[in-house]
Amino acid sequence: MKNQLGRGFKVFGVASLAALAFSGCGRSEPEVVAEREPEVEAPAPVVDVAPVSAADGPARSLAETPFEFSWDMQFPTPVHTSWIDESLPDLVFFQLLNGQIHALDASSGETKWVTRRLPRLVEHKPDAVRVQVPSEKVGKFSQDDRLYVISGDTLFCFDAVYGQLIWRHDLGSTGGRGFLPSTSPVFQGSLAAQRIFIGDWEGRIQVITYDEEGSVPYWLWQWNLNAQPLANPVVTADGLTYVADIEGHLHCFGLDREKRWSFNTVSRLTAPPLLRGRAAYLGSRANVLHILNRLSGEEITRLVLPGPVTGQPMAFNRESDRVYVWTGGGPTKSLHSIRTIPDSIAYQDVEQFPLEIERVGVIWSIEGVDKLISSTPNHFYVTRHGVPDRVLAVDRRTGAVDWHWDINQDRAGGQGTLGKGGTVSHLTVYQDPADANRSIFTVDAKGYVVAYRLFGQF
Repeated sequence: MKNQLGRGFKVFGVASLAALAFSGCGRSEPEVVAEREPEVEAPAPVVDVAPVSAADGPARSLAETPFEFSWDMQFPTPVHTSWIDESLPDLVFFQLLNGQIHALDASSGETKWVTRRLPRLVEHKPDAVRVQVPSEKVGKFSQDDRLYVISGDTLFCFDAVYGQLIWRHDLGSTGGRGFLPSTSPVFQGSLAAQRIFIGDWEGRIQVITYDEEGSVPYWLWQWNLNAQPLANPVVTADGLTYVADIEGHLHCFGLDREKRWSFNTVSRLTAPPLLRGRAAYLGSRANVLHILNRLSGEEITRLVLPGPVTGQPMAFNRESDRVYVWTGGGPTKSLHSIRTIPDSIAYQDVEQFPLEIERVGVIWSIEGVDKLISSTPNHFYVTRHGVPDRVLAVDRRTGAVDWHWDINQDRAGGQGTLGKGGTVSHLTVYQDPADANRSIFTVDAKGYVVAYRLFGQF
């Protein structure tokens, strides 16, 4: 672990300078398998695949961690993928290898609903949204939760409260191979004027809408980027949509195709920007974090990092002066805590607007970690590269690892109290900006899920 990297603040460029595991480089056509009863076999002894180093902190058992067993669930078939959406943080979603999506209460494990079997396994993370719908009473609103899923060549819209199918739309064919999405579907607008943005491998952003009165989905328009968008579009409540393409451009456009601005990083972009306030934090493969005015596209500041930015920057509600950035990949993947403070410099000419700047600096960095699986106000819970079942508790103030926990020790063959379930093969990776979920979701190869939750003090 490299701690206290670049202590102090650095000011780079000024305003005068002008979202897995769910996507890959092409379509893999994963097949849905038939449902079957889980088999029972004697579990193999748990063997740690990597030595524990001093950088991992002291080892703790479950009883010595602040987490407790919360709930468990045996699915009928193994799990293909899982996710939690920031818009609906009370639910944890699992798609099984039989094609069904199960929505479970994240706190209790209660099954809320199950979808029909989808024709293909999802390759891009579905998008969940909570939309405000005006009621008959003036000033009153109700909520409408939706889940948008691409399965094969079809876009599905489900009711995220009951799991019922609302509509589906055939995305058509391209060159006889079917529609090739390069991003997740992303919802923008309202139910009366909704837009679902989907990037494709032909270098376009496709936009679909749905006529609520006529119950008809249809293509609305497309935007030619001339470069593949690999990062998911990012939307804001003020009707703006931001799309990064692989050639290094970040584009901003309005609800109805009007292009507002483009910014060229002169590098490859594979991760979407983080939007917070008036700022857009955009990481490039050229080891640079660009901070832009998201309304004008002007660069305010840039920060050079020790590796290419490979994930969307993260922000949390309690830390208005921090962002967190992933760089690198494999054993060198790192997480950096960056302090960022908006500021301005007044000109002597009082008739000019002050120069907008942002003071940024790296507070700490930790190497060799690759997934965030939970967070509390005091800690991040991450995993080591190559050791997916070892959870590290990282102090958010210093970047130090306070302790680690081998999850498999609680399984059958280990020394814990659970005494059942196979070796952990899958962890739900998610970011909770409110630090309210405080749960770790673990899955074995046969679809047995165990959730651990932090109760009480943190």
